[in-house]
Amino acid sequence: MPLCNGKELVSIIRQQDRYVAIPIVFLSAETNRQQRQSALSLGADDFLTKPIGPSELVAAISARATRARHIRRFLIRDSLTGLLNHQAVEEELAREFARAERLNQPLAIAIIDLDHFKRINDSHGHVVGDHVLRSLARLLQQRLRKSDLMGRHGGEEFLVALPNTSLVEALTLIDTVRSSFAALHHYGPAGMFGVTFSAGIAGYPQHRSLIGMMQAADQALYQAKREGRNRVVVDTTGQESVPGVKEGSEIPSTVPVPTWRTLVISANGIQRRLLRQALGAHGLMYDMIDNVERVLTYEAPIPPNLLLVDMTQIEG
Repeated sequence: MPLCNGKELVSIIRQQDRYVAIPIVFLSAETNRQQRQSALSLGADDFLTKPIGPSELVAAISARATRARHIRRFLIRDSLTGLLNHQAVEEELAREFARAERLNQPLAIAIIDLDHFKRINDSHGHVVGDHVLRSLARLLQQRLRKSDLMGRHGGEEFLVALPNTSLVEALTLIDTVRSSFAALHHYGPAGMFGVTFSAGIAGYPQHRSLIGMMQAADQALYQAKREGRNRVVVDTTGQESVPGVKEGSEIPSTVPVPTWRTLVISANGIQRRLLRQALGAHGLMYDMIDNVERVLTYEAPIPPNLLLVDMTQIEG
């Protein structure tokens, strides 16, 4: 490191907010105690002195990595619901939007807001209100894919991002979650009660900017609230219209579901990349699974009607 020593590098890294929780371990032949203390004071987590045995090195690094994962989970997760917190879900959404642009894939987002939540807190208390929030979070985790983003955007508002999902598919999926949630029974001091939510949906490529897409979903949510709540409204103000959906409407029963949705099962990264390009070029929706064993427990919220399987991965 002729142009930058370890301590200088640590100082630079620790100035970046995104790297605050990343563990930094020095491995050096330096035995001077002051030099070691200096490195630790600049933000290093540990200082290992050479020579060091492989098992000792692995143990030290593993311990730091495990602890860092636990710390990161607390930093990015909402303590009440276990979903991503406001900052984390927006950062992940920005990455998903960039990926959708790069791969020319659709991306749908839904902003979900519980109806009359203040009334629930006033009537049943905040403890019961917290239970309602956790119930919706659990339902989202059960019904959506692991690749989907789910976060508590603030208060009683949730943000969901559905990669490689058309607006029609997103509408169908979120409305199914809405119906299931409305059917749940909650209990408070005043007895049993039900809760509903409203949602607004927008997507890419209908909106070519992340801010525009978020604003459109927000406006669709407001429209759902104005029209009586307990409904899902899709935004159709973007550059491309949604076939069969009138502007500002709810899910119509006559909207045809896209003809093909493909599930690709392959452990071959090059093969998956080529298939992404080919399927995307033809406007086909798809999910990718790189672990054959995971297929056995895979539950698709939007069932595929075409499977592409790398047979060499399942022989035997």
